[in-house]
Amino acid sequence: MKKNIFKIGVALLLVLPFWGCDKFLDLQPKNDKIVVDNKDSVYFSSASEVESALAGVYGDFRNEYFELDYFVNGDAQSDDCYAGADNPANFQIDDYNIDALNSNVSRDWAYLYSAIGKANAVINNTDAVTDPELTASRKKEIIGEACFIRAYMYFQLVQLWGDVPLQLQEIKTISAELLPEIYPIMFPPRNTKEEVYAQIITDLETALAGVKSTGPDKGYVTRVP
Repeated sequence: MKKNIFKIGVALLLVLPFWGCDKFLDLQPKNDKIVVDNKDSVYFSSASEVESALAGVYGDFRNEYFELDYFVNGDAQSDDCYAGADNPANFQIDDYNIDALNSNVSRDWAYLYSAIGKANAVINNTDAVTDPELTASRKKEIIGEACFIRAYMYFQLVQLWGDVPLQLQEIKTISAELLPEIYPIMFPPRNTKEEVYAQIITDLETALAGVKSTGPDKGYVTRVP
């Protein structure tokens, strides 16, 4: 009997919060458009936002690819060293016996294209910033630095895999009517390595014309004076 009373009490506690509700919440979205940033057509609105975005691109040189896999992919496949520790993925690379489940391959692909995506945002949207603190000369430097980094990342990709997708645009807005336009950006086909090298050269030429001849510190893209 006590158990039945307890069960009834619990049931009442669960029902009471909904007693005064006329109907359940059933709101429909106002439209089918998903906007990545709240300004839609303006990716960056200030000089500080652009500088922060560029710092994010530089920050990718400190991820696991450049801390570890860069050396495994290069030196471990040469006579310079052997893959140590107990990582089977590294052993596969060392032995030229890589299978489709190799975790290094999937994460390196993601790391490199993530950096390219960040560089694309800087390259494609810096010129549109109207903040007077971001001068025309600084815009040119920023775009040049981002172009060099994008070229460097694509050089890594083409050296590792040959034909790879050239992804040079970022997605700002997702909606059903824009699907034919954004689908090739989300799922780009592979380009030939010749096309990738041509884009690398174009980006390096942009960098050469834009970056400073000296930098404030090591780790920034500069050119030989």
